Amino acid sequence: YSAFKNCAYLPAVVLSPAIKTLNPGAFEDCISLEDIVFSENLTEIPYGAFRGCRGLETLHITHGIQQIREDAFADCVSLEYLTLSDSVTSIDHDAFDNCTDLKRVVLPTDMPDFGSTMIYESNNLEALYFRGPAPDPEYFPYYDPDDSVPIFGGSGSFDFCDPEPVVTLYYIEGQEGWTEPTWNGYPTKTWDGVVITDVREKDYFYTPVQWALKEGI
Repeated sequence: YSAFKNCAYLPAVVLSPAIKTLNPGAFEDCISLEDIVFSENLTEIPYGAFRGCRGLETLHITHGIQQIREDAFADCVSLEYLTLSDSVTSIDHDAFDNCTDLKRVVLPTDMPDFGSTMIYESNNLEALYFRGPAPDPEYFPYYDPDDSVPIFGGSGSFDFCDPEPVVTLYYIEGQEGWTEPTWNGYPTKTWDGVVITDVREKDYFYTPVQWALKEGI
């Protein structure tokens, strides 16, 4: 547990395909962490695994990951862009709690089993990108059937923010149920469904041989 907790100068995590599981709190409070490359064989991000990683600005939950547990990315206060792959089927409550700078979220085609207040205290949210059909307006913004708390919840929800954020919903043309210029009171726009990942050429993403070839050594 908490194997690399408080590694304050760790800039990146690259998990090899040999990594199939992480322990809770594995990289908690790695405050300089900016980049994460997940193992293709990792299926779950456990409780608090990257909580408090304040340097993380962009996060791509890559294909293969199915479950994101409670507080997995809580208190990542610099996180602005979040992409959830189509493999994600379950996200626990408070998984992205207190990600106060979160602006844009790309959602899976088939909406996962969301926990209540999955995204909480995100008053800067600007856009949600949908790959599939329009959700049921009765349950948007995704109220948990057990306690009627919206996943984009609490003081950061669309309903309870003061002032309420203007969130634009992006959808792929041809998907059912969407309308323009608004849907269910929210402004809408189309997008092509192509996610541009933030690929950064940094030395720690290269093996020594790759780095030498890149540098012409």
